[in-house]
Amino acid sequence: MRRLWLAVSLCLSVLIGCALFGRLSDNTMAEEQNMLGGIGLISTTSRSRSVIYPKLYDKRNVYFDIQDGMTNEFYSMDINSGDIRPVCSRPLCSHNSPSCPLSRLYKTGFLSYFAVDDSLYYYEKADDKLFLYEWDIMSDNDKKVCEFSAELTITDEQGTKVKVETGINCVERINTDTLFVHSGMTGYVFNNDFELICRFDCGSGIEFAFTQDSIYYMQGADFCRYSLKDNKLYDKILETAGETSVPSSYSYYGYNGNLWFFCGERICTYFPDEKKISEVINAMPPMGFKILGNSLYYCDEQGNVCVLELQSGRSETVKGLSVIPTDEINGRLLIYTDDGYEFWGDE
Repeated sequence: MRRLWLAVSLCLSVLIGCALFGRLSDNTMAEEQNMLGGIGLISTTSRSRSVIYPKLYDKRNVYFDIQDGMTNEFYSMDINSGDIRPVCSRPLCSHNSPSCPLSRLYKTGFLSYFAVDDSLYYYEKADDKLFLYEWDIMSDNDKKVCEFSAELTITDEQGTKVKVETGINCVERINTDTLFVHSGMTGYVFNNDFELICRFDCGSGIEFAFTQDSIYYMQGADFCRYSLKDNKLYDKILETAGETSVPSSYSYYGYNGNLWFFCGERICTYFPDEKKISEVINAMPPMGFKILGNSLYYCDEQGNVCVLELQSGRSETVKGLSVIPTDEINGRLLIYTDDGYEFWGDE
């Protein structure tokens, strides 16, 4: 049913595309219209955690990806009406033509983008290099900011050296002065001009959590922490803090200088300066948890969605909310149900 609904939405978007997206009609753009068809600068809902294809929003729309067959398609939802349509309304578009407004985000052959501040980032491969670009969606200008090797040489179990292709997996802001990029099996820390500050080996296929001066990621059954202040990588930080249990969920976030994660059926906090762990609250690990702003959403033992106000320490059940929200946009919670994304609660 949902796939049929999306197909109908695609057909309708072809009819209204000229009115909504200037590049499909007479190349005139509405005041403050950006290259995604919305209005104004974009913001990302990603906070303190690396996210694949983070949801974006501007004054008009929320933007997100939907798996469509073997590819991911980019969609927008009108914040006021809830209407959903493809960002690219060109019929049967493969997004590889420069005339497609999303062609930059499909340079790798599939949807791939990162969001930092008001800009989108994308990369492309040329020969043996990966080139990372910053795209200003208001002016439609882009610029190359840095490059990485497109190949890694690894040693397999038999001791044979093998070359493997790699990509860029993460571009995130750590603090006002520092950016982080993960490419291949290495983490790179840059200043705002993309001048390299430091780098460290961290493996591939991982996600990161951030605080103002630390980068956290899981390795095996424990966490590693890279300290910007110490310029040092600390491994097995939970074991060092005396914790013998392994994390019981892949939900983990940085908040207020600390790492928040599941251990058993408790959400815990790791304090890096003291190298100690504090148990915070009982919760259901399979449901995970989400930190949005100063609020932590989780499910209690009865399956109720609850919110812990992190500044006051007060916890309460959220009446009427049946799923943990995915994001918060302009003070409203975004949830995902069988019918797709929708806003929950009053404006």
